[in-house]
Amino acid sequence: MVLLFLLEIRERLRTLYIEHGKIIKFLGKFALCLWTFLYISSVLNYNEKLSSILLIVGISLVCSCLPINLLPLLAGVFVLGELSSLSLEITLVVGLIFVVMLLIYSIFLPEYMYILVLVPLLFSIKVPYILPLMLGIIGNLGTIIPLMLGVFVRYLIVYIAGNATVLVDTNSIGRLEKYMLLINGIIGNSMMFAVIIAFALSMIAVMVISRLTVVYSSVISVSIGVVIELIILLGADILGGSFTRTITPLGVTFGCIISGILVLIYRTVIYTVDYRRIETVEFEDDDYYYYVKAVPKINVSKSDMQVKKIVRRKRGQTQDEMDESIEE
Repeated sequence: MVLLFLLEIRERLRTLYIEHGKIIKFLGKFALCLWTFLYISSVLNYNEKLSSILLIVGISLVCSCLPINLLPLLAGVFVLGELSSLSLEITLVVGLIFVVMLLIYSIFLPEYMYILVLVPLLFSIKVPYILPLMLGIIGNLGTIIPLMLGVFVRYLIVYIAGNATVLVDTNSIGRLEKYMLLINGIIGNSMMFAVIIAFALSMIAVMVISRLTVVYSSVISVSIGVVIELIILLGADILGGSFTRTITPLGVTFGCIISGILVLIYRTVIYTVDYRRIETVEFEDDDYYYYVKAVPKINVSKSDMQVKKIVRRKRGQTQDEMDESIEE
């Protein structure tokens, strides 16, 4: 019953998207842009003008009219604008990192640039673990690059926000020391590398296993992906004690499990098949014999609904007259 209900909801949403696709796309892009700039403003709240709600809404509306792959570029400019009110040295270093990162990435995989933005946003709601699992199901191997870059950007922003007082202290450290402190703080973050490794291996495992011709390959792949994330991240905590106040063992465990459940629900609803009715088909042509395993899909149509209109017969009104009034 639950599966049939979810499938019926899927068909209703599909029909709604067909009828109002342009409006839904615009609202979705606006929501993503607004979330992105609000997140940056909440973490790097150094420029009062850029942190204005009206300005953020206006920028989000403009971004909604542009291709979604431009969002990381605009978000990077917004980050630099916030950092310019903190320190010129930090702005230059981060700007150089962004330029190199975006140039390399835009040359090879420009169509997946939006993933870079999704990683910090999902970290903000404590479920970044869902992204490698989802990309393993619907993505390709190329999406692993924006996934790792997104983790790097997230930890870069959080490190700057957490060490802003030291980085802008001109009395105790010089300009060169600022550069080295920022670079060493990023490179020396063992948890960042643990997250990158966990996400990369989890995504690859899900991608490989989910494409195997075995029954319930999606369930197996997502479960293994969750286990990989848990082992690496919890192992990093045990070995290095590198968890921060924003990431805890309990939070990681709960987040990974919830992420796995959500991905399985998505997979079940979007790609619904009936493994109980698997058929093996054999046929041949002049050159080959073919052995094909066919797994039927589960489809459901919207429930038929009839609306009955109850009309009270007026005094002296015949049946034919009442039928005519109902048709009108």
